[in-house]
Amino acid sequence: MKLIVKGAVLAQDGTLTVVDVDPVRSPALVLVDTLVTTLENPASSRDFDGLGDLIQQCSNALTPVLAGKMKAKNANRLPIVASYLASEEFLQKFIHDPMLSVEREAVLQSIRTMMSPFQQEMREAKKFHLTRLVARRDRLRYTMSSATVQPFLLAENTRNAFQAWVMEAHPGDGRLVPFILSCQDFARISARNLLRDRARRIYSKFLEKRSTDDASGRAISFPSARVDVSSPAVQRIADAIDADQIGRDLFAEAVDEALEKLNDMYNGEFKTSSHYQKLVQEVEGISARIHVQRTGMRGRSAVTVREAGALKLPSESKSEEEVVLNSVENGPTVALAVTEDGLVLNIEDEDDFNDDDLLADDE
Repeated sequence: MKLIVKGAVLAQDGTLTVVDVDPVRSPALVLVDTLVTTLENPASSRDFDGLGDLIQQCSNALTPVLAGKMKAKNANRLPIVASYLASEEFLQKFIHDPMLSVEREAVLQSIRTMMSPFQQEMREAKKFHLTRLVARRDRLRYTMSSATVQPFLLAENTRNAFQAWVMEAHPGDGRLVPFILSCQDFARISARNLLRDRARRIYSKFLEKRSTDDASGRAISFPSARVDVSSPAVQRIADAIDADQIGRDLFAEAVDEALEKLNDMYNGEFKTSSHYQKLVQEVEGISARIHVQRTGMRGRSAVTVREAGALKLPSESKSEEEVVLNSVENGPTVALAVTEDGLVLNIEDEDDFNDDDLLADDE
């Protein structure tokens, strides 16, 4: 918050221009809005990873803007301080420790005072952030529902998770993913000379058998610890390179073999691994953040219970069961809902609104 205030002061005295601070506006407004929601309902706040991510994003946006406008020792300490403030250890203590209630209230009031002129802009920034969260969650859901490994290799986070598992469970096949990615890049090359050079490099790196000399000086060929592709396929690639008959589909047969092997791993062992379960938990965490943001943007207060496996609807179910606990004429309606995201206590305000499809609950 001190950095945000410092940025505001520098903007007011003309040191920073509107163009300078533009990259900071969206992450700062979303962070501030999320902090207000969190501090208003500290007992219900459990998404420390989400809040930590926002703190880190805001710090990353602010650091280049403030570069050269703060003391060097402070600039050097900034990444360390930001990492600590974004840590679960700090956030859990600050938000939940009864001994820090006075500090929490002071921070909340300061934020409200500082941000009162920016309510509409905060709302727009929150909608933008929500759009990105929904897109991220939906991409992950699509990837994880695929029957083949190809979509898993497209995004960096899922690809890294799968490759980390392969290196642990099948270290001898650790080059399969890099080989496939290299061949996919190769297939997009148009320049003839570059195609020829890249073909030889891929063949040498992933497929070619090495040889050495024994004590008598005879050359001995041996299979290297490289990509496990059938000998006929490798030979056809070598013959094409030697004959300079190199097309963009040169490695297609070998890639198909590699993908077949990875698909067997993906649909078998991988989906029961801890690496896959971490991705499942990531999807659930993003869904929880989406629900909280949608609830806040509708004008609700919400207390959300997030326990592993607790009161979850089956993934194929699209229904929402809601039990009205108390309804007072001309007053708020208190309802308990079991949704796909967990158990939620909704306190509906009279001025509850529907903005657009972005705010609609998942069907």
